[in-house]
Amino acid sequence: LAAAHAQPSACTPRASGDGARIDEASFVQLGGIEQFVTIRGDDRGNPVLLHVHGGPGVAFSAFTAEFAPYEADFTVVQWDQRGSGCTFGRHGEATPDVTLDRFASDGVELAKQLRRRFGDRKIIVLGHSLGSIVAVEMVRRAPEQFALYVGTGQFASFAATIAVAQNDIKR
Repeated sequence: LAAAHAQPSACTPRASGDGARIDEASFVQLGGIEQFVTIRGDDRGNPVLLHVHGGPGVAFSAFTAEFAPYEADFTVVQWDQRGSGCTFGRHGEATPDVTLDRFASDGVELAKQLRRRFGDRKIIVLGHSLGSIVAVEMVRRAPEQFALYVGTGQFASFAATIAVAQNDIKR
């Protein structure tokens, strides 16, 4: 419910003024469609931290304040993948190619764009939940783009996760 109320303002593009601070929200072309990305940080010279959310469909763009403590040390990038958040708001159920393969390709493309924008520095990628699968695949495909992978809520076995969920449903 909170996300539903926060979403309209979270999806509004905005830009920062002059200076080291960066606070932007916009749609960028990834994999042939516009996808929503926020970029926030106290100093655009800090390392770039790309958050790959879980779900599918659990975008964090409405919760940028949750990542505010990291903005002192990182330029934090939130990306609403295909079929989620503001990207879903733009394309709806007509979104093409909502697949793990496409998510990973889009993520590598985003990392390349971020490197061009921020002085060719390698990207730190943070994969959360299902985003850990996407992020690991991004790093596997293009290790030269990334300085570090960090996983949280890490998927170790998709089959085991499904088995546990099915067992919980039976109870």
